[in-house]
Amino acid sequence: MKDSLGTSVSPAATSRSRASSDALSGAVVLSVALKRYARNFLLNDNDDAPLSGSRDAEVYALDFSGQPPSRRTTPVERIHQSRVSVRRIRSILRTFEDLFDDASIESLVDDLSWYGGVLGELRDLEVMREHLAELLESLGDVELREVLVARVDHAILESARRRLESRQTSRFLQLNTDIMGLEHVVRFSARSFEVAPRALKSGLKSAWTAVVDRYEVANDDPTQVALHRLRISLKRLQYAGEVAALIDAGPVRRLARSAEKFQTKLGGVHDQSFAKEWIGDIEGVEVLWADALGRISQMHQVVLEERLAGWHKDMVKLRRRWREVKAQR
Repeated sequence: MKDSLGTSVSPAATSRSRASSDALSGAVVLSVALKRYARNFLLNDNDDAPLSGSRDAEVYALDFSGQPPSRRTTPVERIHQSRVSVRRIRSILRTFEDLFDDASIESLVDDLSWYGGVLGELRDLEVMREHLAELLESLGDVELREVLVARVDHAILESARRRLESRQTSRFLQLNTDIMGLEHVVRFSARSFEVAPRALKSGLKSAWTAVVDRYEVANDDPTQVALHRLRISLKRLQYAGEVAALIDAGPVRRLARSAEKFQTKLGGVHDQSFAKEWIGDIEGVEVLWADALGRISQMHQVVLEERLAGWHKDMVKLRRRWREVKAQR
């Protein structure tokens, strides 16, 4: 069994870790999670990073057992892992903000949001290129395929250039330094030293409340914006659940997995919406290939609707998982 970072998780080890971690504080649990995500970022965002991380007993406490964070094999995978790690660190700091000293995380959260946006643009283009090439192949128009793929490749190169420029700024250098020494940068509040289940409870509940609120908005009017905001809340719940599952790996881990599946489905909606909008903004080829572009747009719409199929049932399942968590706590 593996967690969302590809870490092997043994049920027996999980049981033992829970028994030995009942008295751990929220600060200790959050520190373990932050260290792991920081290491994963440094291994994947740094072009000169080694292929694997050194083993650190503190990082592998609790049920973070298995393989250490490692550098992914392709540039696209490394971009994705860098972005995921940035998102996880920021989400932990925001979701459990009452457990941190505000002054120690304010600028860090802003910088993580900034660099996450830089990585997000490049990731969206890389995913779109893969899907677009498949759609164009099915249309059989070789010339159009060459034109559009060349345009996407140009956009990817421009986005990669902007990322490189961002990495050369003082803002990024400070962010990288902060992540390298995250345990010294982030300070915990007094409440974080309560036993972990009690300390983490309010953050987990606030993450759930945000999901319910944004689901109701999206249910009334399922626009791309509303669905994207719902997905952000689901990620927040997933990450909060994974942190809580370090010391309580039953219902809360199942909650995190359900949130992950739900947000992954909505991620497909985002990818299709991004591609559909990008195609619609193309200039200079509409007249020559108007029909083909129209068919591509229709194909994106069909896939988008397929991705949305059953999303209400996903929420029903998520509610059931939340009731299980409440019953245990």
